[in-house]
Amino acid sequence: MSLIYPGGVVTEFGQHAGIKRKTKATTPKFMLLTAEQVGKAVVKLVRRPRRMWIIPWLWSMTAFMNRFVPGFVDYTTITRFTIPEREEELKAKTTDSGSLFS
Repeated sequence: MSLIYPGGVVTEFGQHAGIKRKTKATTPKFMLLTAEQVGKAVVKLVRRPRRMWIIPWLWSMTAFMNRFVPGFVDYTTITRFTIPEREEELKAKTTDSGSLFS
């Protein structure tokens, strides 16, 4: 079994889904992949199987950090993306239960 982990892929999904990001945080353009690039990577993976392949390679650093310092990656994700994007929902949840993580 092989797993492929593509980063951000350029599609029309966000436009059709009506997603409106509050933070405007997106994958940097130089790290975006096309559907064709992902398709070619899948073909390469079929021809030369490996356990996993992270594309583009730069995301491998995040995976490495998540393996060895997962708390840092979680903290960064929560404070930089989750809380700013879901501020109202999280405020309602903490008001109801008294804790963000309950």
